Amino acid sequence: MADYNENTEESKDDVKARNNEEFVNKLRGWSKRKRDSRVRSELTWYEIQLVIDGSQWMAIPDKDRSTSTSIRISPMKKRKGEIMRTYNKTRSLLRTLKANTTSTEIRYEVQGGKPEEIMASNYLNWYVDRDPTFNDIVGDVVTLGFKRKTGYLYPYWDSQKLEPVVMACDPFDLLVDDYGKYALRTYTMRREDLKNAKGEEGQALFKNMDNLKGTSKRSASDIYNNYLTNKNPQTASDDEMADVMLEEYHIIEQKEEEVPEGGASAGKTKFQTRIITLSEDCNDVHREDIYDDDELCFIDYSPERNSEPWLADALDPQRTLNSMYSHMEEFYRVMGKGRLLKRKGVKVDRISDRDGQVVEYDSVESGKPEFVNPGSIGGDQFNFFNLVSSAMEDAVGQHPDQVRKTETAKGIGYLMAQDQTNISEPWKNLKSSLIKLGHKLIKLGNRHMMTSQDIFWWH
Repeated sequence: MADYNENTEESKDDVKARNNEEFVNKLRGWSKRKRDSRVRSELTWYEIQLVIDGSQWMAIPDKDRSTSTSIRISPMKKRKGEIMRTYNKTRSLLRTLKANTTSTEIRYEVQGGKPEEIMASNYLNWYVDRDPTFNDIVGDVVTLGFKRKTGYLYPYWDSQKLEPVVMACDPFDLLVDDYGKYALRTYTMRREDLKNAKGEEGQALFKNMDNLKGTSKRSASDIYNNYLTNKNPQTASDDEMADVMLEEYHIIEQKEEEVPEGGASAGKTKFQTRIITLSEDCNDVHREDIYDDDELCFIDYSPERNSEPWLADALDPQRTLNSMYSHMEEFYRVMGKGRLLKRKGVKVDRISDRDGQVVEYDSVESGKPEFVNPGSIGGDQFNFFNLVSSAMEDAVGQHPDQVRKTETAKGIGYLMAQDQTNISEPWKNLKSSLIKLGHKLIKLGNRHMMTSQDIFWWH
């Protein structure tokens, strides 16, 4: 397309603006299709999050909906006097999974003996000691992996700290293309901070700030935004302290530069990563970065490949535990206070005071009311309760209750070995993700000319 058309008298700026708008619409069309295609998955993540939080007596919406704009949750209706208790075993099992995966002091080793692999190992260990929160970040990604099926490590260059930074990305706020070409990270940032953000040389990081609109949304996902809003409502504002929803698109594209024929790189296709930052409901480009890389910088971690979230199998046993726990408490309350068998026609009234209760009735020919002897819960109910708890541990792959009940060292060692076997795949996949992270950190260091002397003298 020419930059200038004499017939329409279209200026270069108009052509550029129109091309930018078409490109932005293309990106947003992709993100909408990607978001709509995973509504059912997001509902599953939503359900797991509710159960972990203890909000387990909530009505879960229909999973077959194709859109997420009208999804809301509401408490389950209960009868008058009905008890609804929660025996939250899901959260304790999640803590056990996280502890067994990330609690040890790790020294990272990238497989192989090539110089770049050794350097990646050194760099990763140097970064762990330099940033003490890195282990917490790994723990957050592991937790997201068990809850959402996949968590993401996002290494990037911090222009203020002048060093690489690693953060955990929730899949609710991250869309990754199936072909590895596009990605969208959404996040909120205060308008004042956007305007004051500076780069390495003091230049403004963001531009075109006139059309920024405040938002009350906490997440770009309607489903997750409903969850966050219910926990902590927030109102929108238009002042400098207002939050702005940003869209950060990562695109892998082919370089436009031509390689001379007969050169060393002839016949090779070169790629670059382009990062475009927009704000919601606005087509203005606030920031654009381009650097040489043929892979997206988001590193995925999945405890189990090509499956449902790890904790999805524990939802049904968790509901059974809640139901039985509520039933047992209701039974003990009723039996502790006693039950009265009232015949038809007998008028009964109960008077309660600090010391006890008095039951009054009108004498009729049919006789007086009778108290029913208190019963008890049999052993079968307790056995089934323990069986459901054990089945939930089997589904997750950890047995903290059995370890606590086992007294001999041999039994504890056997159970621990069994648990490690059950979570061997999460260990293997975490190691693979950290190897990729080591290589990404090396690329960031080289790109911004960080001296390797900082790494090797650190040892």
